[in-house]
Amino acid sequence: LLVASLLAAAGLAVTPVAPVQAAPAQGADALGGNPVPGVCMLSREAVFANAKVGQAASQHLKQLADQATSQLDTQRAPLQGDGQAFQQKAQALSEAQRKQQGQALQQRMEAFQTQASELNDRIQLTRSKVME
Repeated sequence: LLVASLLAAAGLAVTPVAPVQAAPAQGADALGGNPVPGVCMLSREAVFANAKVGQAASQHLKQLADQATSQLDTQRAPLQGDGQAFQQKAQALSEAQRKQQGQALQQRMEAFQTQASELNDRIQLTRSKVME
């Protein structure tokens, strides 16, 4: 049961970073209400999304996220295969073998999840630094 929950969790490793979308057209709903004379609202996200440097940074962030996803996918496939193989043969193993192999598989899955979390954190940190 623990292995099954870890397998499910391993499938949710990296959250892809979506590029910043352009701001909606100006109007009553663009910034959440009607325009007020003498007040200027600025959306950093809109400026970032519409500037060439912002678009290039968004593309670079997408490439970083794609690379991280690809790297994790190549590691995830054999890990999931090993988890499924363990589940299939678990009934035939002795209690000691099942415990030993289950713990080894769990450690590998936890290491994978830690790596996925670290990659995601790095991408999010890079994104927040770019937006400053």
